[in-house]
Amino acid sequence: MTKKIVLFGASGFLGTRFQHYFAARKNWQMAPFTHAQADVTNISRLRAVLDEVKPDAVINATAFLNTDRCEKEPEASYRVNFLGARNLAELCAERGACLIQFSTDYVFDGKTGGYAEESIAHPLSYYGLHKYLADEAMLKMKTPGYILRIASLIGAGADKSDLVKALLGRVARGARKLDVVNDLEISVSTPQFLAGVITGLLEKQAPYGLYHTVGAGQTTWLDAMCVAFEELGVDIPLAPISSNAFPRLGPRPQKSWMKTEKLAGVLGRVPSWQEIIRAQTRDLKESYLAILKQTKAA
Repeated sequence: MTKKIVLFGASGFLGTRFQHYFAARKNWQMAPFTHAQADVTNISRLRAVLDEVKPDAVINATAFLNTDRCEKEPEASYRVNFLGARNLAELCAERGACLIQFSTDYVFDGKTGGYAEESIAHPLSYYGLHKYLADEAMLKMKTPGYILRIASLIGAGADKSDLVKALLGRVARGARKLDVVNDLEISVSTPQFLAGVITGLLEKQAPYGLYHTVGAGQTTWLDAMCVAFEELGVDIPLAPISSNAFPRLGPRPQKSWMKTEKLAGVLGRVPSWQEIIRAQTRDLKESYLAILKQTKAA
């Protein structure tokens, strides 16, 4: 039996890739809505969409993402990252629709790393704070669904950007060595991995709640890029550099990597961060390498 999913934030980083991955899953029918079509801060519009489609599940892929911009525009971050998420939590609770909400490793202060789902949150930035408030709102409302806490996304589609694309752009412009941050201990998520987790949770009817949804293990941006570039077959030296070389308005947690035992207990083995990077890079290899070809052609 085909089930319906409403996707909000369809034109964003995650939304564009989710449409691609869910198109191959015949037992799910996705109804995508962009920000222009359905603003999550407009509860009346959200109510109309949900009453029309009557979905079994709702994916909220909207976000006010840039951490520094959130520091400059905290009210905008609050509206999208908290109020918009709370609107969907309320509406899904009323209708019994399963809500998939995304949280972030930035809810933690990064003093220790190795965070579990029950670890105490202490956000350092408005972005982390507003996402944490959204988590708490959904849990307090007992909205049916899953809060997926993700981190350090790799896997940008054609019109989006990620660190892999940024570094390839530097190679295309003649760089012979790439400096990559190596002093932040992180977890990694990819759209491909997330899509698989979402379908796994829904199809297994896993217990509702909060799950750390990242590749197993801890890494750094430097090590992550080494794996991606190796998979792409791009041979260029990658050198470590301190995050202090890139001053930021919004503070970043130094050690934000998260444990995945809870997710493994529900879905079975969680692939390592290396495995999900390799799989995502293979999937987007043509798009990634096109950055080099286009520049050479020009």
